[in-house]
Amino acid sequence: MKKSALRRALMATALTTSLAGSMMLAVPAQAQFGGIVYDPSNYAQNVLTAARSLEQINNQIRQIENQATSLINQAKNLASLPVSTLGTLQAQVNQTRQLLAQPQHTASNVQDIRTPNLDGAKASIDTLVSASQSASGALQAAQAGNQLLALQSQQLADLTAAIAAQGRAEALDAARNAATEAEGRERFRRFRTGN
Repeated sequence: MKKSALRRALMATALTTSLAGSMMLAVPAQAQFGGIVYDPSNYAQNVLTAARSLEQINNQIRQIENQATSLINQAKNLASLPVSTLGTLQAQVNQTRQLLAQPQHTASNVQDIRTPNLDGAKASIDTLVSASQSASGALQAAQAGNQLLALQSQQLADLTAAIAAQGRAEALDAARNAATEAEGRERFRRFRTGN
């Protein structure tokens, strides 16, 4: 019996040692010396998680930077033009109207329309071209373009007024010539008939 009891004790010890050894391999690292635990697989997973988090944060930073750039560009596009020639154009239109309302000075009206409005138009064109070239956004460029179109419309109105004034002057000259010619024929007829 002693042999069988000894055999059983040895087998139990071997089995216990075997189970303990296999449990140590399957179980992750535990605190063994002074409570310090180092688990390489856990450490590697934590490093990967931290790297992914850092990448996500960098992506978010890039997105915020892109949004800020977009907002800055939108603000530039919405900035209004700091120059306006509307007052000058309105003054030129009023001056043209006043000159056209004076039919007694038709020949001088054509010259007056040409002289003041051309000087004002040149100054306005220079101002608007400079503003257009230094426009920082779409709205400023569009406003400069609109003002240039308004200036062009004013110039067309001045041209129409000048042509109308010149037409009136020619009509007055033709009427004077016709009256002078008619008066000359009448005098010649009276001279011949003696009346």
